Amino acid sequence: MTLDKIKEVSIKQFARLGYEGTALSLIADEVGIKKQSIYSYYQSKEDLFLKLTQEVFEHENIYIASFVTQNAGKSLPDVLYDFLIHYVLTYENDNEMKFWLRFSFFPPLPFFDRINQQVYAHLDSVAVLLDPLFEEAYTSGLLDSKVLKEDAITAYLSVLDGILVELFYGGMTRVNSRLKASWTIYWRGIRNGEHIYD
Repeated sequence: MTLDKIKEVSIKQFARLGYEGTALSLIADEVGIKKQSIYSYYQSKEDLFLKLTQEVFEHENIYIASFVTQNAGKSLPDVLYDFLIHYVLTYENDNEMKFWLRFSFFPPLPFFDRINQQVYAHLDSVAVLLDPLFEEAYTSGLLDSKVLKEDAITAYLSVLDGILVELFYGGMTRVNSRLKASWTIYWRGIRNGEHIYD
């Protein structure tokens, strides 16, 4: 379907070239249509970009909710670590993730405030989804009671941010090094010392 192809190519080109570097004519050429045909679906490049951004954020939120639900029976460290690993393993071959990462960290100036609102709403939703998992881990004595739950969740999101930034900038060697170091120190910092889980 032409619309699906336009979306697929647009996400790839925006992720690769950025908003300013991507021309509708480039998208049209790769899809195999005339540039004017894009206007049958989108009013402008801005309209295309903003609608794609909305869809990509929605897809990411759906994925996270699904991931948490599917892994509800696992221990907290397994869920948290697997969540980080998902991004590492998926990034190279997933243009939608590349799009999401690029514009989460570097939104185009004209849309800076709008995209930042989406980013913060996304982070808030992740924290809400993780909250029951952390609560259960505290109740079971797995986590250090001296560490506030909100702080443990916020620190985890900071670990996630660090991995995502490295995915965008560095190669897999640097990503794996950062993942190993940051995860090990994070988990040792929040666990109850009586429950060794490395």
